[in-house]
Amino acid sequence: MKSWTWMIVVATSFLAGTLPTLAVPYYLNDAYVPGGDVYTTAQGNNDNNGQTPSTPKAHLTNLTATVSLAPGDVVYIDTGTYAPATIGSAVVGAAGTNIVFQGSTNLAAGGTAFSGGENNLTVAGRYLSLRDIFLVGGTRGLKLNSTATYNDFERIIAVT
Repeated sequence: MKSWTWMIVVATSFLAGTLPTLAVPYYLNDAYVPGGDVYTTAQGNNDNNGQTPSTPKAHLTNLTATVSLAPGDVVYIDTGTYAPATIGSAVVGAAGTNIVFQGSTNLAAGGTAFSGGENNLTVAGRYLSLRDIFLVGGTRGLKLNSTATYNDFERIIAVT
């Protein structure tokens, strides 16, 4: 009797669409540097899908504009220096299940840096976690739009 009850619950949940979705990893890389990169195995290209270490995208703004990130997804941003980027207001996690933007932990190789603009990183999304990112130069390293709420920032370093 227990096995039939369990099967009915699973089938009902599946048909109702209530089973949890799995988080999806995405990958971003500028130029591939063996020994320097920690997440990817190829140079980034915005024509890639960004879903495997061997098919990373090149620019964060392109990734967030072309991929529907969902709560729990993780964007691995490899070692390198990236053009200024924007995480738009359509990028929204959920309470308790943020979308994570994880920079490189290879500090000896320079880590992950955004550089070269007035605002090196603009954040407008909600329920996001940004970790291990350098913001170099610019008028404002990090700009938070009024819609950027419920976000976590860990080990974000701004250098002029």
